[in-house]
Amino acid sequence: MNKALLISVLLGGAALAQADYTNEWKAANFPADASRSYLSVSNGAVVVHVNENPDENGGRFTIGTAAGQYLLYGHEYDPGTSWVKLNVDGVESALGIPEAPYVSGDGIVTRWTLGDIRLVQTLTPVLVGGQGTVRIEFDVENLGGVAHDVGVLLQMDTMVNWNDAAPISTSAGYAAIETCFTGLDVPNSWQAFEEGPNQDPSLLVGCGILNGFGATLPDRFAVGRWGNFYGAGFGYECEPVGYGDSAVLLWWSTPNLAPAALDHFQTYYGTCVEYTQPGDLSLSLTGSQGLSCDDGELSPNPFDVNLLVTNTGDLPCTGVMANVTAAGGLTGGGLISIGDLAPDQTVQVGFFLTALDEYCGGYGYFNIEVFSQTCPTNSISRELYIPCCEQVGALDQPVAFGLGANYPNPFNPVTTLSFSMAETGQATLTVHNLAGETVATLWNGPAQRGTHEVVFDGAALPSGLYLYTLTSAQGVQTRKMVLSK
Repeated sequence: MNKALLISVLLGGAALAQADYTNEWKAANFPADASRSYLSVSNGAVVVHVNENPDENGGRFTIGTAAGQYLLYGHEYDPGTSWVKLNVDGVESALGIPEAPYVSGDGIVTRWTLGDIRLVQTLTPVLVGGQGTVRIEFDVENLGGVAHDVGVLLQMDTMVNWNDAAPISTSAGYAAIETCFTGLDVPNSWQAFEEGPNQDPSLLVGCGILNGFGATLPDRFAVGRWGNFYGAGFGYECEPVGYGDSAVLLWWSTPNLAPAALDHFQTYYGTCVEYTQPGDLSLSLTGSQGLSCDDGELSPNPFDVNLLVTNTGDLPCTGVMANVTAAGGLTGGGLISIGDLAPDQTVQVGFFLTALDEYCGGYGYFNIEVFSQTCPTNSISRELYIPCCEQVGALDQPVAFGLGANYPNPFNPVTTLSFSMAETGQATLTVHNLAGETVATLWNGPAQRGTHEVVFDGAALPSGLYLYTLTSAQGVQTRKMVLSK
């Protein structure tokens, strides 16, 4: 199925027409402008551009990959279609002209002052689960002598590589309908696809983290139409309409911010791995990118898993069921009824699993077997590292140097490798064939104490047995993996 047809199936003709219209409007109103000046930082995986011009677009940012792929609209020329608003005591406003943005450490800082309130935005490329992402932070400070009710609204104009109509998925479902989430309904994560849920593993997935890794769960979150969101305010209510040109909204609030007090919000957006297993019942896994320690507890926990099931065959699949089994340090699962799937039909199933503290420093596993009365059975599995999160702090917990088993194994063509460092130091992770030739270097540089994940893509290699080796001053370990095409 070609790109246009796939998106037409997912989004509908009306949404495509809306996407074409808004893209033309953007091109006319936000043209590439060589006179714009922006600061740039990168960690080798993702890149952040921040507009540093002394005008109302100053401080607006875009995000892309180091390979030049877009994650937000207009990444190469920073047109300003993503933005931040502030609400103080019920009065909302655009931020206006900021102080000059500047590079601080690994990130870029921008400051705005509106009356008594100072807003500081910090954008820092980081790695989460071995994937490039950007930590987006907002610090709100009351400089005045009385308390204020303060809100922050962030809009991001999603564009995944070539696709400004990137379809968005959350644990609540995969749909092209504008949707608002509030309170306990706010998902832990969201994903924006270059093409769709069963795209080739080589294609890009943009991923947002709303809960875990220090993220501040928004009070409200929305996915929908950029044309609506671009002028949205703090009281915006979603319309149950299809969207083409996609975007997200995040709302945070801090009522009664006292004089000299400061509140902090943060979220993440970048890339992640989509785990796929082809078949007549094609399977795709997204959801929480992993577990972290927040305030001495595992987070997010329970964590969400998004399973996308597509009938890629020519005949209907009737009575489709999913059987989720958890093992090791994970609990939960059970039978999930999916129903009948017509050819080319996709259904998302969201569910939650729980990680057990007593398995900290180890791994949890889950397997999903999907079967039907009329179509062949398929299955997909995943492994998650469980960090130690006692209140004394994760740094007080023992971490063993070691190389984890890759997942999945056998694989085609993408697999995830993990390794742990007992203390911060130099590490090298290489892949070589049976002739001893190095075919990939996945890590070569400093590695923090703890566990790291990296993704290996063997698309350019022939099928066969490969060895991967972790080398550091703490030791050398080697494991085997099988590429099966």
